[in-house]
Amino acid sequence: MNKILLLLGVLISATSCLNSQQEKKQPQELQTQDAFAKDVDAATFKTLVEADKGIILDVRTPEEIAQGYINNASMVDYYDTQFIEKINLMDKDKEVYVYCRSGGRSSEAVKILQDHGFKKIYQLEKGIKSWQDAGFPLVQTETQTDAHIKTMTLDELTDLLNTD
Repeated sequence: MNKILLLLGVLISATSCLNSQQEKKQPQELQTQDAFAKDVDAATFKTLVEADKGIILDVRTPEEIAQGYINNASMVDYYDTQFIEKINLMDKDKEVYVYCRSGGRSSEAVKILQDHGFKKIYQLEKGIKSWQDAGFPLVQTETQTDAHIKTMTLDELTDLLNTD
């Protein structure tokens, strides 16, 4: 009888230790479940950005952005030497909706965002091309000319600099 009670005590103690270890693991599992990066199609991306819960991140060059961008996008050129410093200024608790021209640079940007603590990242599959193919609008930059700016040759500029 004493052996049975001793065995029962050992089993209860072992079960208690296992349950305690499982409880300790659950919060860590929840933390990893909260962080994700997902590729989404243009329609889903549009729905997400229109919900206005996060940061729209355009990682294209200024020349590409000049051809049109998604409304309210923040622009940080992936090739900028200060790319990491600039993204670290963003709120890491907000969702990030990232895109480039066709998906290559934004895929790399997703990795960098994850490495720097961003938790919820959505990438536009196939980049802004898929957005355009779906017929969704882009903001077009307006180039304005200044009537006071004159085009001149190098000789004209040199002559102007040599005058009082």
